[in-house]
Amino acid sequence: MLRDRKFFSVLLVLAVLFAVIISGGCGGGGGGGGDPYYDDYYPPEDYNNSSYWIDVADTSWYRAELESFTITTPYELAGITRLAYDGENFAGQIIYLASNISLAGREWTPIKNFAGTLYGQGYTISGVTVSESMSGENLYGFIKNLQENALISDVKFTDLYVYAPEAQNVGGISGANDHGTIYNCSVNGDVTGYMGVGLIVGGNYGYITNCIANGGTVNSHYRLAGGIAGSSYSTVSDCTSYAYVNGDYEVGGIVGESWTAGGVLTNCEAYGQVSGGSPAGGVAGKIYSSSIISGNKFSSSTGQYYGIGTGSNEGCEKIN
Repeated sequence: MLRDRKFFSVLLVLAVLFAVIISGGCGGGGGGGGDPYYDDYYPPEDYNNSSYWIDVADTSWYRAELESFTITTPYELAGITRLAYDGENFAGQIIYLASNISLAGREWTPIKNFAGTLYGQGYTISGVTVSESMSGENLYGFIKNLQENALISDVKFTDLYVYAPEAQNVGGISGANDHGTIYNCSVNGDVTGYMGVGLIVGGNYGYITNCIANGGTVNSHYRLAGGIAGSSYSTVSDCTSYAYVNGDYEVGGIVGESWTAGGVLTNCEAYGQVSGGSPAGGVAGKIYSSSIISGNKFSSSTGQYYGIGTGSNEGCEKIN
């Protein structure tokens, strides 16, 4: 009887081991098993062939209860977009870049409703490619729209390409800046839209400070084109543009238009060529009388005689 009990015990142990192996509990090779990486990261079956970064996004770095995160790969960066489309806005949270990141080879899906902080620490995001996917849709850029209290700081963008010829509010960093702040950032690349087009932001309702449009082109198929912002209803200060800016009218080296009592345009410099129908100016295409404008400079290389396209150099100085 003792021998029978030993034999039964051996069979029981083997049965348990077989069940564990079948369930993947010992290896986790099935992509589940409670592993937090696989719980959050769902690459598609055609992982290597996907043409969109959002399809290969890695969200394993994110935990809602944490206040700060560090990302180093394009997959983790794409995780911001995936999480945003799943309802996260990152309010009160800081995302640090800890390396240069290339997005070449796949299409970028703009981050929507971003309310957190993206601190680049001087690192570069290269190869952002965004193209208009739906007729009638607006807000195109690396980010669709910055929310109130959002901050994008110390990020460099190179080889950026945003093409949305039928869209309004098209920018390199963000389509619209809705009471957020963009500070100490630079963009080199090409941005095309229908109206409200800028190398930093399409439509600015927040703060853009100490930023550089570091070469490239801004093309508006209609109106409101600027090296920094297509239109600004708030503050653009201490910015520089070397971008070529083109549009039908309301075209400026820094902004296409600045208006309302909250419009502030100060201490900016424009060096890139400005081309377009009237009004077009070295600094701004059009400035409303309620805006504050001072300390701006524009080079003769802009091809414009006046800083303001309506025929004024108020708050602007022409330099060689």
